[in-house]
Amino acid sequence: MCSSDLAHAQDDEVTPQVQQLYAEAHAAQQRDDTATAIQKYREMIRLAPHLAAAYNNLGRLYFNQHEYEQAAQVLSQGLKLNPNMPTASAMLGMSYMETGRTEQAQKPLEAALRANPKDPIVQMALAKARIHTHQYEGAVELLKSYTEEHPRDQEARYLLGKTYLQ
Repeated sequence: MCSSDLAHAQDDEVTPQVQQLYAEAHAAQQRDDTATAIQKYREMIRLAPHLAAAYNNLGRLYFNQHEYEQAAQVLSQGLKLNPNMPTASAMLGMSYMETGRTEQAQKPLEAALRANPKDPIVQMALAKARIHTHQYEGAVELLKSYTEEHPRDQEARYLLGKTYLQ
């Protein structure tokens, strides 16, 4: 999120106090002070509950800390406010994967892939989700596309072969 995102958010919620919290959260992130950044974003959300970008940033912090349950909860709230956040969709899908909710992971991963069809991380995550849910044809399609772009990725080639066998 940047200051222009704040300007486009719910105008009545983007108070000087919310802008100050954003600046403090951003500064904390620059110092690698994740705990303070999380606290600042949580306070922003309390004051501006319709500010979708704040949910995205807080979710990203949780995701990077491997706190996938919290990430999924926060990211899904943000996506309810603004479904057009592909990064949040990707992180939500991968958070679901990390917490064993593979079937739930597919819709947000598909949304992220529609926004950025060549994202290799999302391609692989969605392919793995499809394999796990026995959607082999969809997985093969993704893996073929992925291996064309990344022919030296041995994991992808292995998954492709394994999926063909299914």
